[in-house]
Amino acid sequence: MAAGREQFGKNLLSNPYLIFGFLWIVAMITFFPARHAGLVYDFIGWQEAYDQGTWVDIIHCFGYKGMHQVLHLFFYAFYRLLGTNAIGWYVLFTTFHAFLGFLVYVWLRKIQETYGFRLFSGAALAGALFVLLHPHSTEVVIWKVCIHYILSGIWLTGIMILYLDFVKTGIRKRLYWLWFLYAVSLFTLEVSYIYPAVMLLMVLTYAVQQKSISVFLNHLKAVIVPMFLILAAHLLLNRATLGSWVGHYGAEVHLNPDLLTIAANELKYLIKHLALLRFSTFQVKVAVFDTLSNPLIAFQVLLGLLVVAVFWAIRLHRFRIKTKMAFLGLFGFFLLILPVANMFFYHLMLAPNDRFGYVATILLSLFILVLIDAIPTRIKYFFLSIWLGLNIYFQQKLVHAWKDSNIIFESLIEDFRWYDRDEIINLALPDNYNGLLIYSVIDEPSGFKEVLEYNRRQKFEGTMYDVYLYNMMTLNDGVSVNQVGPDRIKVEFNQWGNWWFYNGIGAGNYENEYYKVVNEGHHYILEVKEPARDATFIYQDGLSLKEFKFDPGWKAENGG
Repeated sequence: MAAGREQFGKNLLSNPYLIFGFLWIVAMITFFPARHAGLVYDFIGWQEAYDQGTWVDIIHCFGYKGMHQVLHLFFYAFYRLLGTNAIGWYVLFTTFHAFLGFLVYVWLRKIQETYGFRLFSGAALAGALFVLLHPHSTEVVIWKVCIHYILSGIWLTGIMILYLDFVKTGIRKRLYWLWFLYAVSLFTLEVSYIYPAVMLLMVLTYAVQQKSISVFLNHLKAVIVPMFLILAAHLLLNRATLGSWVGHYGAEVHLNPDLLTIAANELKYLIKHLALLRFSTFQVKVAVFDTLSNPLIAFQVLLGLLVVAVFWAIRLHRFRIKTKMAFLGLFGFFLLILPVANMFFYHLMLAPNDRFGYVATILLSLFILVLIDAIPTRIKYFFLSIWLGLNIYFQQKLVHAWKDSNIIFESLIEDFRWYDRDEIINLALPDNYNGLLIYSVIDEPSGFKEVLEYNRRQKFEGTMYDVYLYNMMTLNDGVSVNQVGPDRIKVEFNQWGNWWFYNGIGAGNYENEYYKVVNEGHHYILEVKEPARDATFIYQDGLSLKEFKFDPGWKAENGG
C-alpha cells in the first residue's frame, strides 16, 4: 500500500500538464489581489510610443537606444491585443511567470538525471515554487513593462534544458535550438550577455564530474564558443547601429569596472534574496546594507569572493556532486547579478529594482535546494514548509502593497475635475507608494497629465506642472497647504516618514518662470510668480484631490 502511494506521488510529480496547471493556479491566486495594478510609469511611456507607431517601428525599437526587438515584438503585440485591459495583462503575465516556473521544474529534474545526483522528493517542484513565489519576483509580474525579464528567464532556462538534452542524447538539433534561443535572448535584455559564462559553469561542472578533458573541450566547442561568437556579433551590431557596445543604460553604466561596488552589491543581492532583509526594520537594513557599502568592508568582501573562487577552482574535482551543484547555483546567481552589480542598490523601500534579480533566482533555487537537502530528513520538510511560507507571506505583503498603490493611482485620477482650467500646478502628488511607482516622471512637466491622457483617456488640454511629488507610506498620507505671504504658500506633510521627490529622485530647490520652490524638509515654501498667479493649485490628501485658493486680501496677521 505504501509503495503504491509512493508510486502515485511520483506519477503526479512527473506529469507535465498537472505540474504546469498547478503552478498556473498558484500564480493566478497569489497575484489576484493586484490584478488591476502595474499599468504605470514606463507602461504609459510605451503606450504613447505604441499609439503613435506601427509594426515597422519594432525594427528600431520605437526610437529607444537598445537592441530589444524581441521585447517589442512581444510587448507591442500584447498591447495591440489588450490595450489597457488590466485583467488581460494580469492573466498574460501570470501565465508567462507560471511557464517559467514550469521550465525551472523541468530543468531541476533534468540536471539531477544528467549530472548523476538526487535531491529530496519534490525538490524540483519546491524550486519552481521558489521562483514563482519569491517576494522579489512581484515587481516583474505586476509591473506590466517587465515582460522582457520573464522572457529572459524563459530563454535562459530553455538554453540550459537544451544543453542537458544534448548531453543526454547527443542530438545536434538541440544545439541549433540552443544557439537560436541565445540569439533571441540578446535582442530581449542585456542580462543575456552573461549567459555564455553561466553555461561555461555548467559545462565545466559536468566535465569535472565526468573526469574528462575531452568532454570539456567538445562541449566548449559545441556550446560555449558559438555562444561567444553570437555575442560578439551582437556587440558589433550594437556598435554599428547605436554607437555604443551596450544599449539600454549604456556602456558607461554596464561596463563600469568599480570592483568594490560590484563585490558589495553581489553580497547585498544574495542577502536580500536569501534572508529577505528588504522587509526588516530601517535600522537593520541600514546596519547591514550600508555597512557593506563601506569601502574597507567592500574590499574584504571582494577579497573573500576571490578566495572562494580560487578555492572552488582548485578543489572542484574533489567536491562531492551536490557540493558542485551548490557552487553552480551560487556562482550562477552571482554571474546573473553581475550586469547590474555596479548600479545603485535600493533597500529603503519595498520594491525598486527587484526586477534586476529576477532571472538570477533560477540559479539560486538550485543552491537553496542543495542546502535544504543537507538538513536531516525528520525536519527537512518542516523547514521547507517554513521557508516557502515565509516567501508567500512577504510576497503577499508586496502584492497587497501593489493593490494599495493602484487604489491611490485610480482614486486620484477619478477625482480630477478641473478639465475646464487653463493652467494647473500640482503642489503635492504621490511619486510612489512604499517604492511602488504611481505618478513618478522624469524630464516631463507632469506625470499626472500623462496619466489622464493615456490611462483615463481624457486629455487635459491646458498646461500642468508638478512642483514636488512624494513617497506615500499609507493610504491616508497627505499634505496641508497654507498661505504665508501675498504670493507664498507652505506645503507641509500631515505625517512623518515622507520626503519630497522631483524628476524621479529626492527633491532639491529649483526655480522656473512660474514659481520658486525651497525644500525645508518636512515642508516646502512656494513663491508664485506673476505668470502663474491665476493658475489652479491642487494637492492630494489621502485618496482625494483638493484645491487651494490664494486670499487676495491676505495680511501678515492672518497667519504669516
